[in-house]
Amino acid sequence: MGSFRSALRVRRRAVVRARSILLSLPLATSAVFAMPPSVLEADLQDGSTLSLERHSTTPAARWTIGQQSRPVSLDPRVTRSLRRPAEAVAFRNAGPALAGGDAWLLLAVTRPSTQGRPTDYCGSGTETTLYLLRWSLRRRQLNQADELLVQSCLQSLVLQSDAADEQTALVYALQRPGPVVFAWQAHPLQGDKSRQLSIREGKMVLEPVAVQREVRP
Repeated sequence: MGSFRSALRVRRRAVVRARSILLSLPLATSAVFAMPPSVLEADLQDGSTLSLERHSTTPAARWTIGQQSRPVSLDPRVTRSLRRPAEAVAFRNAGPALAGGDAWLLLAVTRPSTQGRPTDYCGSGTETTLYLLRWSLRRRQLNQADELLVQSCLQSLVLQSDAADEQTALVYALQRPGPVVFAWQAHPLQGDKSRQLSIREGKMVLEPVAVQREVRP
């Protein structure tokens, strides 16, 4: 009996170690997003960092620069997005700093198409929404400005991606350096053309991908 319990303890330690290894993999590894991180971080142009703490009851955010760390006021819509269960998440700076140290950020969340109803149509499918957030340095507030559904089983929006599955397709798009570019296998409006994400007057806009011309000496 003693040897059985010892073996069981060893097995449990091995399982815990395996989970720890999975969670320490780089963000580009799809295995990480099978269990989304509880804390998301985005670096801003001024050297500070915004962190979002995902929690089922009380999501929170903090702003950190150097040795200083301050709580951030969250828009109730952002709070709801962080509270609901998700299969994949990503958070990043969306471009150059705005006046007064403000900034645009992108939060991507992938959720089941039919939460709690696995036998329904799209029971194993997912819906991915991209949220545009505005950071106010003076007020220390993070507000939602816009949202965009970019991948959906229910609406037949399928992203092209090198990712292993649809859950991480948008996450991969956000982790690449440079502009955020999407291409769909199927989209009722965009077809199969690539589109670059731009921010115009506080709204997300999908525009034709800018062609970089070769500069000859």
